[in-house]
Amino acid sequence: MKLKIKAIAILVALLVALGIFGNIMNRIEAHQKEEAAKAAALASLAARKQAQEKRDAQRAEFVANKPQLLAQAKGLIDQGKPDAALELLAKFEQFKDPDIVHAQQLAQTAKRIRALSDQLATKPNVLKAMDIYRELTALQPSNPLWPAMMEEIQPKVAAIQMRQSQVQASANREQAVKRLFSPWDGSVHVVEEAVKARLKDPDSYKHVETRYTDSGAGNIKVFTQYRARNSFNAVVPSTATAEVSPTGELISLSTN
Repeated sequence: MKLKIKAIAILVALLVALGIFGNIMNRIEAHQKEEAAKAAALASLAARKQAQEKRDAQRAEFVANKPQLLAQAKGLIDQGKPDAALELLAKFEQFKDPDIVHAQQLAQTAKRIRALSDQLATKPNVLKAMDIYRELTALQPSNPLWPAMMEEIQPKVAAIQMRQSQVQASANREQAVKRLFSPWDGSVHVVEEAVKARLKDPDSYKHVETRYTDSGAGNIKVFTQYRARNSFNAVVPSTATAEVSPTGELISLSTN
């Protein structure tokens, strides 16, 4: 009995010791997390302070050297080195200084002008050249060269545009005419309906062939051969001649 009580006492003491040890370990872990959080906060604060110090140094450098910086950027632009000017100005664009922004815009414009000039050096077609001259005129309105070049090639541009317009008009008319004819037998619906309206027996109408002529302007002349019953109940061949507008309107019709 005494041994059993002693064992129970030892077990209780062991459990108490384990509880105390666990509590100590939890406190140590919590302390470590707290210290790690403090260290992280201090590191973040130090990083922000360092970044702010860097920005302050850059701002001080910018304020002290702004006239020289802008002059250097302008010099690079004048030398045909807009990329170098943009690289120089990029270091200080964070300050949103209007003079820096203006200088960057000038550099971007110079860069675009150089790119367009390089395109002209490849001798593009007349229409492309006209587009380039228009953009250059917008970028350099005070440069008389670009309007002069536009005026020089304008007759060629007008001639090309006229040809393109004619080709497009011809293609549009061809498509319009094509839509008039049935893809199944080549008949023209408005002509057939008008012919049937004149027949004694419209149900006897049988299409044979349809041809047409197109001058390229005005109405289309349509010639349709067909068979139908006449007043004597005989099936006879006949011909219809019609004028149809490109939009499918029947203008005139004659039959024999």
